[in-house]
Order: sequence, then structure tokens, then C-alpha cells
Amino acid sequence: MDLSIFKCISCDNEYNIQEIRYRCDCGELLEVLHDLETAIPNPQSWKESLDVNMAEIAFSRYKPLLFPSLPDIALITLSEGDTPLYDVTHSFPQFNSLKLKHEGMNPTLSFKDRGMVSGVSWANHLGCENVICASTGDTSAAMAAYAGAAPNMKGIVLLPQGKISPEQLAQPIAFGA
Repeated sequence: MDLSIFKCISCDNEYNIQEIRYRCDCGELLEVLHDLETAIPNPQSWKESLDVNMAEIAFSRYKPLLFPSLPDIALITLSEGDTPLYDVTHSFPQFNSLKLKHEGMNPTLSFKDRGMVSGVSWANHLGCENVICASTGDTSAAMAAYAGAAPNMKGIVLLPQGKISPEQLAQPIAFGA
């Protein structure tokens, strides 16, 4: 039984999450909805387990909440997440507490890794041999990195000619896209 479905944002049609589908039959976008009551039957116990399982990769710890239908064996991870928080309250005294998250500590130096772990892992689960994205930077780097880490998957990036720096081109190439 799947714990997730696709649901149209306009007409409320529902589709099997295992189906490769980009839009609803009516042409509108689809959102992914999860049955969290089934995925996490005891939220308090699950929350308490987060502290105990700090050594787990961030996505693995939160998978029941983020993507409960993803089989563990399909997970493609580069140890993303668990980036540091810095207390900067001293610089902003008008706030009682202010912290900044340093997403540049992720594998491709971007918060885009957090989403790409889900997307490429799901493509891996569905048996996709290719994943593709259009981007001028961080998305293409993250997609190329995660596709490169997946078995038998090729990342393809579409970049605008003459609109990106050599550094923006280097990362996807380095990861095999």
C-alpha cells in the first residue's frame, strides 16, 4: 500500500504515486500528498527517536515525514543535511533569538541537495535511466551529483548558452552530466 498519492491542484483527481506522470489529465499541476497518520502512527515516539538517531543521515531520519512511499533501498544520498546553525542574535539585538542555517555545507554547496535527494531517489525507485533539468547553477549541480551517485542513471542538464560562468558549468560536468 502506498502512503503517497498525486492529487490535482485544480480538479482533485488522484493518481497512483508509482505512475510516471507530470500533469493531471485536465492539464494542471499535481501535488504529492502523504498519509502521515499511517506513516507515523505515534508522532511523539517518532519525534523522540529523532534525538536518539542523530547519527542517521538527515533525510533518512525524516523520510517517514518527507517521503513515506520511498523504499529505503532506493534512497540516493550524499550525506546532505545536518548543516550547522549559527546564533547571530548578538548582531540583531531586536530579536530574542536568531539563527542562520549554513546550507553551503551540503555536498554541492547548496540547499538544492535537500530536494534533489527526494527527486533522484524516486527516479531511482521507478527505474529511470535518465533525469534531466534546466538550470543556470545550483539545481543542475545537485541533480548531476545525485544522478551520478545512483546506479545506472545519467544526469542531463540543459544550460543557457553564454549565460553561465565556467564555475557553473564545471560542477555538472564533474559529476558526469
